[in-house]
Amino acid sequence: MGGAFIGAYFFIPPDRRPPGGDDLFRALGCDLTTWTFGTLGVADRRIEVLSDHVCVALWFLKAEYIGRLAETPGDDVPLDRDPLLPFATAFRDAAVRVAAEAAFLDTRQPQIEAMQDRYWMVIARDAGSLAGEWYSLLYMDDGVVEGWAPGSMLLNRDELPGGPGRTLFAGRGGNRWF
Repeated sequence: MGGAFIGAYFFIPPDRRPPGGDDLFRALGCDLTTWTFGTLGVADRRIEVLSDHVCVALWFLKAEYIGRLAETPGDDVPLDRDPLLPFATAFRDAAVRVAAEAAFLDTRQPQIEAMQDRYWMVIARDAGSLAGEWYSLLYMDDGVVEGWAPGSMLLNRDELPGGPGRTLFAGRGGNRWF
């Protein structure tokens, strides 16, 4: 892969994994004809078998992501008018459909090695550590967030309404994706 990318990672317990290959990407909601996910084109994809999960990785061009953010009409756009809201909803819905315990969108270090370095947080079901990474978008299922009592600092961010689980952004308003 050349250029700048962002990466979405979905952590699925092996016993809940949909069938492999294209069926797994289809279960996430990828359009296999156009290779799009939500409102973004999929630049690359990979299925990684980890110790306790199957990780589905999707990479998107950072320029396309930034271009969508540039459509935002001002610094303090409400969540319901965010141009990437359909992508955020597709992300959460994909995580729920494939029974992911956790999923995150990494816009800073979207390499497999960086994901593997932080994989311990998913194995430990450590909601506080996952939230403390300030991912652009973070989904945690009900089992991961059960009993989690985050401090006000960790919740000083927008949250996608609905569930199951919780889907947190990195910040609020115009900074929700950063």
